[in-house]
Amino acid sequence: MTKNSDFDVKISSHKELVSWVQSQKQLWMTKNIVFIDGDLGAGKTELTKQIILSLESGQLPKEFGSPTYNLIHEYPGQSKKYLHIDLYRMESFEELESSGVLESLEENQTENNLAFVEWSNKFSYLRGLFKNSLHVQIERADRDEGRRIRGLNLNPQR
Repeated sequence: MTKNSDFDVKISSHKELVSWVQSQKQLWMTKNIVFIDGDLGAGKTELTKQIILSLESGQLPKEFGSPTYNLIHEYPGQSKKYLHIDLYRMESFEELESSGVLESLEENQTENNLAFVEWSNKFSYLRGLFKNSLHVQIERADRDEGRRIRGLNLNPQR
């Protein structure tokens, strides 16, 4: 991993994912937003779950799940609040604006909480609006044997 938190790793099993996420705990603690992209079934929600577990000493909120139909889930943590946003069903900027997503992300920045935004590629300009953010791309590895996870630190100077 480079100094600016960029990464490119291949994960071959769930156990490796858990271990890798835990090893990156300091990185997750410094971010306000993690934008996560990947195909259906790539592991976006699982990555979100594992990051929260690493930051919450293995305790996951009872109500954790994919926010595909609710758009935004909010989870209370021991030291911070987590937002889990899924943009998969969003079709337009107007829909995004009226949904409350932008306001939630802005509030998240001032409260020093952690937000996860799945399917950010649908509105990629969002990645440039917020400080202390990270863009993560998950891809299935060759022959669906594990995952390749790439991360790019966004707006580190802001």
